[in-house]
Amino acid sequence: MISNIGENLKFIEAPNKARPPHSNSLLIDDDIKVLIDCACGDSNIELLQKKGIDIIISSHFHIDHTMNNYKFPSAEIWAHEDDAPAIQSLNCYRDYLGFHELSEGKVWEEYARTYDIHPTPIKRKLYDGESLDFGKNRLKVIHTPGHTPGHCCFLINDAQLFSAEIDARLFGPWYGHLCSNIDDFIESVELCIEIKPAALITSHNGIIRDNIEQRLQKFLDVIYEREEKLLKALKKPSTIEELTHLHIFYGPVRTFNEFRRVYEKAAITLHLQRLLKAERVNRSGQWYYVK
Repeated sequence: MISNIGENLKFIEAPNKARPPHSNSLLIDDDIKVLIDCACGDSNIELLQKKGIDIIISSHFHIDHTMNNYKFPSAEIWAHEDDAPAIQSLNCYRDYLGFHELSEGKVWEEYARTYDIHPTPIKRKLYDGESLDFGKNRLKVIHTPGHTPGHCCFLINDAQLFSAEIDARLFGPWYGHLCSNIDDFIESVELCIEIKPAALITSHNGIIRDNIEQRLQKFLDVIYEREEKLLKALKKPSTIEELTHLHIFYGPVRTFNEFRRVYEKAAITLHLQRLLKAERVNRSGQWYYVK
């Protein structure tokens, strides 16, 4: 589904409520035709191929945002300098995920087979604060790391914010790779609140126009709620493997497959690193516990 949200500006809704491996896209149908993110479903991609796209901007490197980049061979791919390496190289993509550091090499092999990742060259690297002029529409690059190192939001004409994975879902922030950073994510959400956009155009939660500040704050609070659950669990000394099976990050889910198990493990690892740094937990060998 494609809907007009401004002059020469179109929101492209992904199938299956934009659940991964899909995500919503934004089309700037201007003097220069620009697509932000490229995993909005096969039928939408076919329409966009016929229209012709000059530039694809990837908000970050994840496959549910970049999977169809290679289907637009004449388009330039732009991305933030910190995520560009993982878009251009399969080995770098693997390293960003951190599966090998988590001793999950076999899961990476299955991941690579499942998602059939196609690296694509980056024509232009983006930087925080840049202004990109495409005709009637102008974007400001807002570097918002945390989900990934180079995750970006884009302020459209000083009003609407394409916020990508800062999407105010009830699930809360997603940081299930070792390249994610919880402290950075907190700062990035706070920055989006400070911007006070007229609308959030999100990757997985549609367009949000009401109660944006409150919804982003509730989204942010999920991090602290998870942390409190983890601290409660750590009253009993536990290993990362034991904590992984408590489902603190994902919560109760219908399917807890191998990919989700590794994402959970990575998220718990990041929380433990944050709590160790704050001296709120101790570690002895493989055991973690509250002081």
